[in-house]
Amino acid sequence: MPSGSFAGGHSRQDYLRGLFTTADFPVPGPGQEGNEKRSLFRGPGFANVDFGLIKNNSIGEKLNLQLRFEFFNLFNRVNLQGVDADMSSGTFGTPVATYAPRSIQLGVRLEF
Repeated sequence: MPSGSFAGGHSRQDYLRGLFTTADFPVPGPGQEGNEKRSLFRGPGFANVDFGLIKNNSIGEKLNLQLRFEFFNLFNRVNLQGVDADMSSGTFGTPVATYAPRSIQLGVRLEF
């Protein structure tokens, strides 16, 4: 079990500074098994809002022109991925990647 207290919620700044170090995870002796629980840690909070607008425009009796505006990660929140678990890495215990930033998609569809 790691020596530090990792229970409870952590801020995004805690994750960026690093929640733990390699010293928090002593290596078991030869022939011994470690006692770390599986899935003990949770990753940083994830919040994402997707939004879409659709406008149908009739053209005559048989045609419809549909305009689609879609926004993914509408508020452009930086969502951190999990922390680096490689104990030999200099970035151990800190997140090294993020999920996709805001993306806007425009579509046009002609129905007949």
